[in-house]
Amino acid sequence: MPTTPLFRRILPWLYLAIFIIVAPLLILYTSGYRYNIKKAKIERNGTLIIDSNPKGASVIIDDHDTGEKTPISFQNMPPGWHTIRITKDGYHSWQKNLDVRPEQVSFANHVWLWRKTEPVLDLSGDVRRSQTNPSQDKIALLLRSASSTQFQLFIPNTPWNMEPIRFPEPSVTPLDIHWKEDGQAIFFASDHAEEKTWWSNVSQPQPSLESLPPGNYRWSDADLINVRDRTILHLQPQTGTLTRELLEPTVVDKENGFTLQTSTGTSGIIFRNHLFWSQRFSLPTGHWRIAQSQKPYLLFRDQDQWLAVNTQKNNEELYAGQANGDDLRWLPKAKTPTALMMNQSELWLWPLGESPTLLWRQSEPLVQTVWHGSGSSIFVATQHEIFSLEINDQNGRLVTPLATFTRINDITLLDKTLYVAGEKDGKQGLWSLEVE
Repeated sequence: MPTTPLFRRILPWLYLAIFIIVAPLLILYTSGYRYNIKKAKIERNGTLIIDSNPKGASVIIDDHDTGEKTPISFQNMPPGWHTIRITKDGYHSWQKNLDVRPEQVSFANHVWLWRKTEPVLDLSGDVRRSQTNPSQDKIALLLRSASSTQFQLFIPNTPWNMEPIRFPEPSVTPLDIHWKEDGQAIFFASDHAEEKTWWSNVSQPQPSLESLPPGNYRWSDADLINVRDRTILHLQPQTGTLTRELLEPTVVDKENGFTLQTSTGTSGIIFRNHLFWSQRFSLPTGHWRIAQSQKPYLLFRDQDQWLAVNTQKNNEELYAGQANGDDLRWLPKAKTPTALMMNQSELWLWPLGESPTLLWRQSEPLVQTVWHGSGSSIFVATQHEIFSLEINDQNGRLVTPLATFTRINDITLLDKTLYVAGEKDGKQGLWSLEVE
């Protein structure tokens, strides 16, 4: 009987050995496990989900063009740090280093790509202030001429432009613009309480400017009110009716069932809830007045100091947060009232109920900041540059330069366009910069 060659006797065992070795490796591989050379161990891969606005952007990972477009999910990403770059023609690119962890899902799904466009001059003149109304359909402008300050309403993409209205008296300090919540009225005031305040009912076909006595004004529900010398002045914008209410000797301010009053025998101020007389809160030392309401919070202001009190909490749970900065810029439709505020060269984020967070700091003063509608990014203006800044601080906040100017006075956002009050190429006016 012939003898079977040795290699033929070994071959089945060799196949079996290869199967025993390879089969588990294939199972591990198909289950997402990989050998990490840097860590010298086997790890399970992670998942990376990427999405952008606009969609259809190219995805480049670690300098390798994946050939994929957003939105896209990468199921077997090796754990570790990866450079993610998202690009689209006509838009600024987005790039970050992201840490993909084993058996976890990592996200880059709130990516906004901003258009690469040049500013366009829409309105000539020395525009100093600009503010979009709450309805997002018109912009209030303050212009300066050689001898006066003027107010004008600007409606983009329409042939209609209101003739500028001249302020009868010049203001020593710059005026700020304050829209009523329904966009039907507006008032203009400086930081100097001794100067006149001006208001206008812009729902009328031919708006006019009307003067008000000096003081610190605020919108309170449907009325414009001013508390001064133990007197509350109420203006009803629809009718133009002015009424006065005398305060009790100890009361310095009040708003919708809440009062600020001096403490007996001291110079301190106490906040009190009329519905729950047991709810009393002594404010820090200062000249505090009610500034505005962001339910359930009531905000007090003393120059550049802010204090927020949750009026729905009892004394044991009462939140009272403090921050320093200029006017509060609220994130529209936020679940928790969240504001941006500038403090000279610093930019702060203040979600009420939490401590303020520093977003940005630089050497030169900031000019203005506005929210993007998504709430995930903001636009910031310095004296010469406009850039976007991501709120998400995951692996650093991404900064994208958008435009440069000779001088920037103010910025505001209407729909998908930034409007810049400033000077560029020797021309002054209101410039439009399409960002989406």
